[in-house]
Amino acid sequence: MFQLSEQSLQRGFETIQHHGYSDFFPSPPEWAAVEAGWQELRPKLAELDLQTYIPYRPIYAHAPKSKINLRPVTLLHPVDLILYSSLVADLTNEIDDKRIPETDDRVFSFRLGSARNELYASEPSHAEFEAQKRLRAQAQPSGYIGFADITDFYSRLYQHKVRGALDACVDGVPKLEPYPRIIEGLLRRLTHDGLSYGIPIGPPASRPLAEAALIDIDDELLGSGIDFIRYIDDYVFFASSREKVEWAIRTLGQLLDKRQGLSLHAAKTKVMKCKKYLEAHGDDEEAEDSVESRFAKLIEEHFYDDDSGRLLDELSAEEKEALDAVDLEEILTEALDEDEIDYKKVAFILHRLSSFERNDLIDIVLDHLPRLYPVAHALHAFFRNVEPINAETRKKCAVKLLSPITASGDAQAPEFYAIWILDLFGTNPVWNQANELGTVFKTTPSQAVRRYAALALSASGRRSQALSFKDAFQSSEPLTRLALLRASRKLGADERKHWLERVQLDWFEKFVKKHQT
Repeated sequence: MFQLSEQSLQRGFETIQHHGYSDFFPSPPEWAAVEAGWQELRPKLAELDLQTYIPYRPIYAHAPKSKINLRPVTLLHPVDLILYSSLVADLTNEIDDKRIPETDDRVFSFRLGSARNELYASEPSHAEFEAQKRLRAQAQPSGYIGFADITDFYSRLYQHKVRGALDACVDGVPKLEPYPRIIEGLLRRLTHDGLSYGIPIGPPASRPLAEAALIDIDDELLGSGIDFIRYIDDYVFFASSREKVEWAIRTLGQLLDKRQGLSLHAAKTKVMKCKKYLEAHGDDEEAEDSVESRFAKLIEEHFYDDDSGRLLDELSAEEKEALDAVDLEEILTEALDEDEIDYKKVAFILHRLSSFERNDLIDIVLDHLPRLYPVAHALHAFFRNVEPINAETRKKCAVKLLSPITASGDAQAPEFYAIWILDLFGTNPVWNQANELGTVFKTTPSQAVRRYAALALSASGRRSQALSFKDAFQSSEPLTRLALLRASRKLGADERKHWLERVQLDWFEKFVKKHQT
């Protein structure tokens, strides 16, 4: 038997509160019930035997890596996210102790935080990685720099390899020795079709596990005398000659294949002179001080992970000055008309403009909607905060936003767009469109889209839609059932009461029903 203590569960809960529920999905409304009833839920979770526990089936979807390429992402059930986060939180000290020290300025991703509610600190981050890349290139301008990227890192990690890395981290710590085995079992049961590879993409708790998997790789590179820096799955190498950098990249590829069964992305592997790299990145003070350069730096430092769906950080006075110096409307229009859109820039601007209530930009956004699919989370922020708008404008926006979701074939928007736009309709009943949302719920083959259509109808639906939910409830996936449970409030009070008495709710559904607002 293996059970988590209430202390471990409390820390896991606090890390979710700090880092957020998911990097790719809107925060689920069920989490409010967890927060409201946490003192009741925590001891129930502490009773679970994780050796035999069967997790709820997650929702699997796809989110953009670029305009065309997709990555598989996972939305965990609240119970499983708490368990997963709690298990990983108990190992973060041991994982970081085995990594190359942060003071070496070599590995910059997800270093140990000092606060109890952190799985990792916010710094160092990609900005520090970029700065170190530049510093090392400047230190040897006649030398060479090489770039390598692991292909599909999280989704191709073998779970038994993750367990092996964790075993090494907790060696000599008896109370933690069962954890790697429990985590491997949980990962296996959470993986689509029970595959033996892949860790969930989306939960913040996956990040320390991925870092643990690369400890041996980093150590062997360092032991071979290779000068490198790393951020997540991006490696950068430095040497006095092209041949030495190429040898370093080959060594990394061989180690990844041998130790983890991973490979390098051929299209992202390249070698160049440090001088050429510096020239391409504006290595002069005048360029550094230009408005465009300062704006680009602002995006790099505060919005690198634009696919995380998080809001813009608080800005310093200097950063606000840099932002105020540019015409965001002009930059947005130009960016959307480019052949290759800079999505980090576009997402940054949409988030920033949303705080200004710029409803005069609605037409620009709607006219370029298909080009904005990869930054649907930023669209969500823009339209959520663009108030006040009149009823006629809102109707126009609602029709335009839903049209790609109800379309078919190559005119249909991807899942990521549908999830975030449907969540927008679920945040405020004034968006309405109940009939169209009901059609989406009935016709979509995607469990992710189905869930968010049900959540949208919980805000704006009518009894007629709720009646159809009654028939769909028993056969739906666990997270969709939770959405339907919420939407069933559109039934009459007595009607809903009698229906809930007849259906078989599991213990967590009963908990959510009790604490749902």
